[in-house]
Amino acid sequence: MEPMPQPGDILVFDGSDWSDIVKIAGHVLSNGIEVWTASNLSHSAMVYKDPKILIESTILDGKSGPQLHPINGRIETYNGRMWLLVLADKVRASLDFDAMWKLADAKLAGGDTYNVGEIGAYLARKVPILSWLPWFYKENPHSEVCSELCAELLRAGGMAGLKPPEICPQTLAEMRIYAQSVQIKGQPSIIKNFNTV
Repeated sequence: MEPMPQPGDILVFDGSDWSDIVKIAGHVLSNGIEVWTASNLSHSAMVYKDPKILIESTILDGKSGPQLHPINGRIETYNGRMWLLVLADKVRASLDFDAMWKLADAKLAGGDTYNVGEIGAYLARKVPILSWLPWFYKENPHSEVCSELCAELLRAGGMAGLKPPEICPQTLAEMRIYAQSVQIKGQPSIIKNFNTV
């Protein structure tokens, strides 16, 4: 029996949607993330305080930035693979979910964006000759990519040592904080280096 999503669990995606021009642009950005991070993962989201809802920073249906979507709707409409990364009980017990959702709600209400400049800086951090430039690691409190938002929420919950601008979907999946990975959509595959770092 597959586990039900619980608040704080992470969903990771491999693929993209092609139904409108915004999603086509998203596909190009997702492929960039996959190529530059040497990963099969292109997107991430977190199960929100209502376990039927995801919070994610994305560009979807003409909206940019942190937003909420029903999990079932995302599963049904997403073209690609998806995995549910279930937090380990010990990790779940250590997180301050009130602090996480307080930050999430502020980001949802605050007009944060998911923009090309942030994606450009994110991808540039993976280029060795540019990776040392401090500008590319500067946090923008009003703009974040998908995995950066997940890392910000985990850090708000008390997970020490996270540097959100350095976190990509693959990095999230590699963090040793999960009990298991459950593929919920797409052709069977595995996540490289899952739960190993």
